[in-house]
Amino acid sequence: MAKKKILYVITKSNWGGAQRYVFDLAQNLPKDRYEVMVAAGGDGPLFSRLQEAGIRTISIPFLGRNINPVKELISLISFLKIFWQEKPDIVHLNSSKVGGLGAFAGRLAGIPLIIFTAHGWPFAEDRSLLARVVIWFLSWCTAFFSHVVIVLSKKDFWMAQKFPLAAKDKFIFIPNGINEPSIGFLSQSEARRALKISLPPSLVLVGSLTEFTHNKGVRFLVAALPELPKKVNLALMGDGEEKKDLMRLAEKLGVEDRVHFLGYRIDGARYLKAFDIFAFPSLKEGLPYAILEAALATLPIVATAIGGIPDILAHEKQALLVPPKDPRALAEAIKKLIQSDELCARISRSAHAHVHDAFSFDHMRDRTFEIYASRIL
Repeated sequence: MAKKKILYVITKSNWGGAQRYVFDLAQNLPKDRYEVMVAAGGDGPLFSRLQEAGIRTISIPFLGRNINPVKELISLISFLKIFWQEKPDIVHLNSSKVGGLGAFAGRLAGIPLIIFTAHGWPFAEDRSLLARVVIWFLSWCTAFFSHVVIVLSKKDFWMAQKFPLAAKDKFIFIPNGINEPSIGFLSQSEARRALKISLPPSLVLVGSLTEFTHNKGVRFLVAALPELPKKVNLALMGDGEEKKDLMRLAEKLGVEDRVHFLGYRIDGARYLKAFDIFAFPSLKEGLPYAILEAALATLPIVATAIGGIPDILAHEKQALLVPPKDPRALAEAIKKLIQSDELCARISRSAHAHVHDAFSFDHMRDRTFEIYASRIL
């Protein structure tokens, strides 16, 4: 039997949750049944990792997150050219912009199976009413032109069911999955030594592994620091366009000596045990890998109750969940954990057990590959 060709497409080739999703699926496809390719904008760490795994990559010129009508037209033409040249049996699209352009181009090119994974619906973000209406329409177009839409959280699945003129059975709920052995956590002392963190034992290190972008809400975590005892320090692992703004905010609040910017690390999850508490102040999420990783690292977690986070963690059972954009609520939750070793131990153990049992990579992989096999003869 001839191999089926599958092309994964994502907007950027940096390394984030959606890129992790693409990489994990692409490298685990049965090599005797599938020929795998990945297309994306840029030439980032996703491509280097894929190439090391022997997976072919295709760079799409001018493809980026920001909206530009001329570049979108060029990207659409690029999609059509790639689809006509490669003739994939399956195109699996990831991220909102790629979803709309890729699904439309896939229909024009006659792709047999077009799949879109919604890593959080963008119309649910904090935007103006007009922007949300326009983005909702574009999201509806993506769903309409796709043959199958995979959603990662229960809330996103519920919102998808509200799309008019779209067959309800095309939406499939498959949460992200992760396997603990693939992470290889360092111990706290090893992680702190590798990250060059030198703190007295009496200090508490609250940490976050995230991008420094608007939707990640890191500014609210920095703003919570003045509300916390001076023995609390904050460690931020990541990078992004808001880094300078975050540094200025820390200076403005007089806590710059308590905020440690650790930089971006592609294998950041390995260092999670450097933190005493994990904080995740996002404003918008699908089902974040960082939360799954922090739970497997057996860290007590404070996070915002948005997107798929409540699907993973129950408030006061596996984490402390707070409203978004609320520095005081973040600070109060962190204080609770600082004041109770028993609470930290209880929720961290419960989170580890729950994620280990309910969010395995094997389950995610098998459900997704089942879609590939059942829809393409």
